[in-house]
Amino acid sequence: MKKRRLSCFIIIILISSNLCSCNIIENTFLRKTTKIGFLSDKGVFKENNFNEQSYKGVLEAVQDFNIKSVSVENDSKETIEKNLRKLTNKTDLIIVTGEDMNVALNKISKDFSDKIFAIIDGKSDNENVKSVKFKEQEGAFLVGVLAGRLTKSNKVGFIGGDMDDVLERFYTGYAAGVNNVNKIASESLLNGETARYTMDFKDKDKAYNIAKELYEDGCDIIFQAVGEAGEGVFKAAMEENKYVIGVDQDQAEIYKEYSSVIMSSMIKRVDKATYEVCKEVATGTFKSGKNYITTLGLKDGYIDIAPSTEQKISKNLMNEINDYKNKIIEEKFIVPEKTIQIKEYLIK
Repeated sequence: MKKRRLSCFIIIILISSNLCSCNIIENTFLRKTTKIGFLSDKGVFKENNFNEQSYKGVLEAVQDFNIKSVSVENDSKETIEKNLRKLTNKTDLIIVTGEDMNVALNKISKDFSDKIFAIIDGKSDNENVKSVKFKEQEGAFLVGVLAGRLTKSNKVGFIGGDMDDVLERFYTGYAAGVNNVNKIASESLLNGETARYTMDFKDKDKAYNIAKELYEDGCDIIFQAVGEAGEGVFKAAMEENKYVIGVDQDQAEIYKEYSSVIMSSMIKRVDKATYEVCKEVATGTFKSGKNYITTLGLKDGYIDIAPSTEQKISKNLMNEINDYKNKIIEEKFIVPEKTIQIKEYLIK
């Protein structure tokens, strides 16, 4: 009997020791510091732009998890590949933003198949790359409704920074929103007369000149999606006593000197999306490859209309916009991504 008790006691001790051993191993793993690399455009840490917003997500994750960040400012498209290689040798995860990074990212992620990467606002089919896309068309539709209702000249404009898939979603959603409530105002937008492209997200003078032309041609509202070059559009709106719709952040709150002409902004939470990618790596839930592409919209809380909008428009119009928003979230209506689909999709 004593031998049995002794044997049981020894077994319990051995089991306890093994359990303790497992916990120590697990805790050691959790204590491992994750190093995240972030490749940005030049000057990103000084400007209120898209890349800076994304980097905020990294910094928030550094505060909340066992993460360290390494950032590199990119000088030009020609140096993207070199800087990606530099970051790959120093970090566990490399994050880039925007379609401009795609070509170099696809090459480097193939060369370093043992590393993991993420592209915010872009797409890669490589298995070690997490792609995060947005339903820009949903938010653009809402500001299109706003522009279509508020235009007095029945002529509204759009200025995009590029002619890629992302900007097509911006333009298509906006034109669909205008067309849904004001077909006359959408005519010049749909035929391309009042849709222009800077092909540059930094050239404020170019954006300013294009905006001046559109305003002088009769547009009284312009939706700009040209990054930091958008400040040029704000300046033109102020000079012409016309209106503009901002992008990515609540720009009426950021550009206080132009807040009187910024009637709304389309919010795109790249900071939140970047934070979630960092969180996945820190918590061991990171998934990548073409089967795990993430697409975020109104329903997910990553796309919206700026909070400051409510202070600038009537309660009735705000209610109408919220009704459209709810229909999109409930999938009673799918906002088109392609220009050719616009006239097929009207909310009744």
